[in-house]
Amino acid sequence: MTAVLPSIPAPVYENGTVEGWHDGDTAYVWVDKGRGEFAYRKVRVRGAATRELREPGGPETTEHLVRLLPAGTRVVLVDLDDDKYGGRTLATVVVDLGRGPEDLAEVLVRDRWAMPWDGRGEQPRVPWPREEVILC
Repeated sequence: MTAVLPSIPAPVYENGTVEGWHDGDTAYVWVDKGRGEFAYRKVRVRGAATRELREPGGPETTEHLVRLLPAGTRVVLVDLDDDKYGGRTLATVVVDLGRGPEDLAEVLVRDRWAMPWDGRGEQPRVPWPREEVILC
């Protein structure tokens, strides 16, 4: 039997469980460090900009995420880094919403809860009120 080996260099990832949401692009996650060790992370979702809590649409976006990925939801954090604003971990958040693994930022952008943003330049503004996505 041949072992499946990671690429070189291998991506940095952690398996985690959502504890809650601060806002539309920041989650509280317990991560499994292995060997019975766990860490608590405040995670900034890489690749998406959402409305701030103080803005119209900010609380609604947070409520959407609480429903979409409630406490106890399993996630994978990929390519972890320090957030430029400090105090958070920047990561690609991988979720399974029944269609297989997906990048949470791409889901939020697709469903018009967020704008794509790589963290450089001025943060884009999410149009509000948002238009519902109608799938045919």
